[in-house]
Amino acid sequence: MIQWRVKLSSGEVFTENIKPFEKISGEKTPWLRLLDYIDKNNLKIVSLSLVDGERVFNLPSKANRPKFMAFSGLRKPKNFNFYRMLGMEFDKRELFSVIEADYGNYKLQLWVDEYHKDSWVLVK
Repeated sequence: MIQWRVKLSSGEVFTENIKPFEKISGEKTPWLRLLDYIDKNNLKIVSLSLVDGERVFNLPSKANRPKFMAFSGLRKPKNFNFYRMLGMEFDKRELFSVIEADYGNYKLQLWVDEYHKDSWVLVK
């Protein structure tokens, strides 16, 4: 399964389904618990990625010193979001993990197919 991974303004890095954000039956999703943690501790998401054990799918980060010089000086996302989307067409069923960088007047979305690991980028 594809999981989200976040780096917070505190320097902490968390991955979905790894403590403290594992799936717990009857409780909020790991993402919603992460958002509660961020709010409670007055933190911000600095970067958001999707990981599947082999590959990493990254959105542009809010970091002041990005890993690659080409990303330096570019607009930084204002917010980040994550969700899963189920798609169906006739007898074909697809599940996508979606991460989103919100720039205010547009959003950059990265969609990854849970089963085939294909990916698409959309600007909305």
